[in-house]
Amino acid sequence: MSVQFKKEDLLEVLKNINTVAVPNGSFTVYKNCKIIKEKEKCTFQACDSETSISVGCPFEEIKDKNDETFECLIDAKQFLLIIQTLEKESLIIFSYNNGDPKVKIKCNKFKTDIFSQDVQEFPKIELNDKSGFSIKMNAKELCSIVSKLSPCISDDYTRPIFRGLCFCPKKFNNNEDLDFDFLATNGHILGKVSSCVKGFGDPLKEQYDNGIIIPSKAVSVVSKIFSKNNNDLEIHFMNSH
Repeated sequence: MSVQFKKEDLLEVLKNINTVAVPNGSFTVYKNCKIIKEKEKCTFQACDSETSISVGCPFEEIKDKNDETFECLIDAKQFLLIIQTLEKESLIIFSYNNGDPKVKIKCNKFKTDIFSQDVQEFPKIELNDKSGFSIKMNAKELCSIVSKLSPCISDDYTRPIFRGLCFCPKKFNNNEDLDFDFLATNGHILGKVSSCVKGFGDPLKEQYDNGIIIPSKAVSVVSKIFSKNNNDLEIHFMNSH
């Protein structure tokens, strides 16, 4: 199965993927990028112990006699470095068949192979849980809040509850404005920013009474990806997490 990407599209996706992938961690599975090709979409995924990311990439399918869908697992940083070396405005052909040990990458006269690993080793990223509730807020506003509170977030691994940003809803009613407090502390200083966002979904449940702590790496990833974005973001809090 072969698909074709534009270099600028694939490069942007891989940069986002590599904000989460861990190239030198103890768990080698976390350095990988999972690529899922379905009939009408192609999704790139990465995760570590705290954070996961799933990004779609525009593509053009090259018809052949092989599988219409595939899943493969390759080194995220290695893949990014290869794409960065290619010519500007290139078209990249990515070929893989389920069960093959290698992924083939071709661009003009350039050809290379990357070893594919067992996709069963990669944690499942659940994207279809619609339980819980969601908020909508402007991307720049969220990044501004993160920037203000980041100095208050602890980097002490022995105190994981301090290593994140706490989203604290004050009141919640369907289809009404939701008053939100954003909190961070390292045990010595406390930062707090209040905001009014649009909330929707299931009514507020007991497990949200004390807020939801978003790990510091997830906060950092959101800030990096959406820092130049002025659109509204939807943030969904699932009942299972």
